[in-house]
Amino acid sequence: MIRILALTVGFILGGWVFGLWAQDSYDDFQKNVENDTYYAALESYFKATKSDVAALLAQNINEEELPVVLFMARRTGLDPDAPVGVHSSGLNWMQAAWHFQIPPWVFYTPLDPKDVKNTPYEAAYQEYGDHADKVDLTDGDIVNLVNLKFLTEFYGCAPKEVVQMRASGKTFRQINDHYWNPQNASAWDVSIPGLETTVTPTPGKHGGRHGHHGGAGGASGIGGPSETIGTQSPPTGY
Repeated sequence: MIRILALTVGFILGGWVFGLWAQDSYDDFQKNVENDTYYAALESYFKATKSDVAALLAQNINEEELPVVLFMARRTGLDPDAPVGVHSSGLNWMQAAWHFQIPPWVFYTPLDPKDVKNTPYEAAYQEYGDHADKVDLTDGDIVNLVNLKFLTEFYGCAPKEVVQMRASGKTFRQINDHYWNPQNASAWDVSIPGLETTVTPTPGKHGGRHGHHGGAGGASGIGGPSETIGTQSPPTGY
């Protein structure tokens, strides 16, 4: 009896200590988010809160993946925890996009093929050009594409400039610092110019390993949106 009581008290104290640690950890992230220009730009563009960003960082989301999570959340109208839950279940970001019925075209920013040659974007744009009905993006591709879209639309800068800076080895935080000027920035626009309703294409091999995830599909039981998803016009030159 004494042993059981001791174990019970131990579990309670352990949970209490863990709770305090988790709260302290979250508070630390909350402080880090304050006055941070990269996070501030994300909050403004995606209409997110400091608490949203701090909560994602507390879940060990890499900061360059934050735009991917917030993009999918805004695109689907779901809480950021939804794409995080699907991704952490074992699906990559391309598979998570298919789960939520997000076609790959929405990740792209119009660019001339010569502007992505010999850059980290070349493979992703080549994938679009060669397999327009079966685009197969890696996690790195999606991180690069969503950050490109976020930065160019937020600051109104030329996409090829961002591509060139990324190719030179700069992080997206460093690129953001280069452009930082909240007075001239724009917020997320839910409407997408050139969007046309169409049938969702077949996923490529990355998204195809688990098929088209329109429902639970073993991904935390989170279903995709009921609205019809459209596609954008192809990037310039493709």
